[in-house]
Amino acid sequence: MNELQIIEYQNQRVLLTSQLAECYKTDSKVIHKNFERNKERFKEGKHYYLLNGIELSEFKTTRQFDGSLKRVNQLYLWTERGAFLHAKSLNTDKAWEVYDSLVEHYFKSREAKPSMLPTNYKEALLELVAQVEENEKLELENKELKPKAQFADAVSTSENSCLVGELAKIIKANGYDIGQKRLFEWLRENGYLMRKGEAYNQPTQKSMDLGLMKIKKGVRQNPDGSSITTVTTKITGKGQIYFVNKFMKLKERRNFIE
Repeated sequence: MNELQIIEYQNQRVLLTSQLAECYKTDSKVIHKNFERNKERFKEGKHYYLLNGIELSEFKTTRQFDGSLKRVNQLYLWTERGAFLHAKSLNTDKAWEVYDSLVEHYFKSREAKPSMLPTNYKEALLELVAQVEENEKLELENKELKPKAQFADAVSTSENSCLVGELAKIIKANGYDIGQKRLFEWLRENGYLMRKGEAYNQPTQKSMDLGLMKIKKGVRQNPDGSSITTVTTKITGKGQIYFVNKFMKLKERRNFIE
């Protein structure tokens, strides 16, 4: 991401459509189609800026661009939130990977400022107050995160596995509202459980290889004396941590877009 030409507008870093398309390994036309298809989700001034007329002319004269932008009569500039919506529309592992990198190395980099020592008593006092407030905020965050950290430690050292319904309760207890039925649907749609056939709702090979799920087989006796083999999907300790973290990230993204 370090090779990206840095572009700023309204005191924040933004990306051209061509830059966003290049990062997400797609075409500018795809970015435009995503925008048109989901236009009601995008808000000007929040997810993007649209420049035209005098504003566009002034913008182009104050920056160095290649010849491709000289003749455009309107220009979209995508903010961090806009880049998030496009990653969500594309919904590929590569897009999410690139989005995380953009946030870390492009959008957030602007926030890094050289430290300056206070030059007088007033500045020193304001800096002290700001530091105390920051420490209080961190202390509160640590208190909120401590139960989740304890949960992760307990599960990671436990040999106990759980049912999908029990996993739904664990996820709900950690702040993401989901029930057993919706969790089953999500696991099937995202390739963790089989979607059809005799192995319906059993772990996929992907889940087994990652150590997230396992199968517990048993024998059930019928009233007539015959027996049948039962197969139950279980979530391992590693899987419980994995899926809780997965849904916490989904919650963060949902809060971010709102």
